[in-house]
Amino acid sequence: MLEPEGENKCKTALLLNYDKLFAKCDDGSFSSPVCRRSTSLVYRASDSFAAAYKLAIEDDKAKKVAAGIRLEDSDLESGEDGGASSWKFGLPGQSKRLKGWRKLSKPVLRHLLSSEMFYFKTDNLHGEQHRLERTLLPQMPHLLTMPHDIELSGALLCMQSEFDRTTQSVSNDPAYKKKNLLLISGLNIDISPDEGNQEAFPNAMFLPWAAYIQLASGERRVLEQPDIVQLLFAQDTGNPDAIDYQQSIQELFDRKRKRVAFFDRASNSVKSAQVL
Repeated sequence: MLEPEGENKCKTALLLNYDKLFAKCDDGSFSSPVCRRSTSLVYRASDSFAAAYKLAIEDDKAKKVAAGIRLEDSDLESGEDGGASSWKFGLPGQSKRLKGWRKLSKPVLRHLLSSEMFYFKTDNLHGEQHRLERTLLPQMPHLLTMPHDIELSGALLCMQSEFDRTTQSVSNDPAYKKKNLLLISGLNIDISPDEGNQEAFPNAMFLPWAAYIQLASGERRVLEQPDIVQLLFAQDTGNPDAIDYQQSIQELFDRKRKRVAFFDRASNSVKSAQVL
């Protein structure tokens, strides 16, 4: 972990919001590390974070007792009569207090990790190839702490950003003037077959997000997700211009093969390539 004064020197890192986590001295400065380990520093926790931590541990302990679950050694914390301050730090020789701290990845403590406690920083996201990373970077604390699926939430953020970028692009492009344009943005979700039917073709589900309509008359409007869904369900399920993919694939194998002649410069002769 970086020291508070060292975060500005780092170009790529996961940084903590020290004001939310660490105790401060009377003059407002951060206290010195309680101890130094091989690759990390141990600081005193702030009163607010220590109190929230203790409340979560005590609540979990009470639920175990009520359910008749035997308490483990890690549930029997020391210094319970000393208030939140006894949970704030562990000094050399006080291993029980140090042992009392648990990882925030534990289910009973996960809610303590909020998006305000950390952020990501990097200076290596320049250029068009890192456009999506630049979109996700400031939102990563929210993605990691929200109760929803991380991958799906990240995809929705990228989809929203790309829809806005594309809409701005086509609305100002002369090539689309005096033309009817419909732009629908959505997310394709591939659903794998069941375990007992692995040979089946994966299903694909389209999740509409928003739509942009630009008419030749100059009228423009954006449709939000509920409006798109309503319009899609109002359409006829039959499409006379639909392509039958199964029939097209079958015709591809049934048709007679053709030969294409080309001149081979290496041998100065005409050769033929067999194609479908």
